[in-house]
Amino acid sequence: MLKSASGALANVLKRSLVPAARVTAVVPLRRSHGGPVESDEEFDSRYEAFFNRKDIDGWEIRK
Repeated sequence: MLKSASGALANVLKRSLVPAARVTAVVPLRRSHGGPVESDEEFDSRYEAFFNRKDIDGWEIRK
C-alpha cells in the first residue's frame, strides 16, 4: 500500500514539476519579397508566350 501511494505521489509531483511540451503552430502567412509587381496583362502575355514557344516539350508543359 505504501508502495502504490508513493508511486502515485511521484507521478503527481512529476506532472506538476515538469512543464508540458508546447507545440507551436505553423501559421500560414505569405510574405512578400518586395520585388516588382507584375500587372495582370503582363502576366498573361508572359504565360501565353511560354506555352506558344516552338521548342516546348511535354515535360515543360506538365511542370
